[in-house]
Amino acid sequence: MARILYDNEWYHEVSPDSLFEYEFEEIIRANSSTFFPGFHYLPFKQTVESEEGTAKPDFVLIDNLYRNWWIGEVELSNHSLNYHVVPQIEILANAYYSKASVEYIYEKSQTSLCYNRLQDMVKGLQPNVLVVVNSPVPEWIPVLKQRKALITIIQLFRSLKNKCLFRVNGDQITVVNSVSSECKIHPFFRTCLSIFSPGGLDIPENKKFFVKYADMVTEWKRINLKDAVLIKYLGNELHLPKDTIYVLSKKSNEEFEITLKE
Repeated sequence: MARILYDNEWYHEVSPDSLFEYEFEEIIRANSSTFFPGFHYLPFKQTVESEEGTAKPDFVLIDNLYRNWWIGEVELSNHSLNYHVVPQIEILANAYYSKASVEYIYEKSQTSLCYNRLQDMVKGLQPNVLVVVNSPVPEWIPVLKQRKALITIIQLFRSLKNKCLFRVNGDQITVVNSVSSECKIHPFFRTCLSIFSPGGLDIPENKKFFVKYADMVTEWKRINLKDAVLIKYLGNELHLPKDTIYVLSKKSNEEFEITLKE
């Protein structure tokens, strides 16, 4: 087994087979601010459903500014890839996350999160999926990548004084620097844009706001649907191609800008 010398003390790798999943999960929770800076870590044990079936994730990561979010699955390296890990990932990636999901996460945060922005975030794009495993499993990587899931390896090392070190490898999720979201013309409401990630934009409600596009300043208002957030152009005709992806960026509390996605 590998070992690490740190500050004149040897740390020995803890055998992956010696940990129970709940023990590994607690280690991740206790050190979540170190492993996932810029995110709120919360337990997420609510059963979710997709066309593939039902599954229960382990945790959720919420960007501090509600720009994106991750559904997390804690796994041990001795778990079956094809019979356990992959079915879980496929369900979680395509599950329906509803108002019940928002209320569950909000309750687990002990009301420290903003409910309205959390709701906007969930109305946007599906969450990303992150698998955290306790030992390198190279054969998992291409299979999970194919399903657009990331994998982080966190190995535990412990000294004779019961102090711990961690070796973190694999994918590292990062905080998005910009306050923006991709968007496009709604297929049925031609004067509206569907906002892919509305949580981070904090779009004003019940009042007009301004959007700059091609050196013109235009007026818009927000529309809330059950599972989406739209913004509606208040002019006579919206001269934007319908099959184009745009980026809506926040410049101030009530000023935004639309640009073409590069």
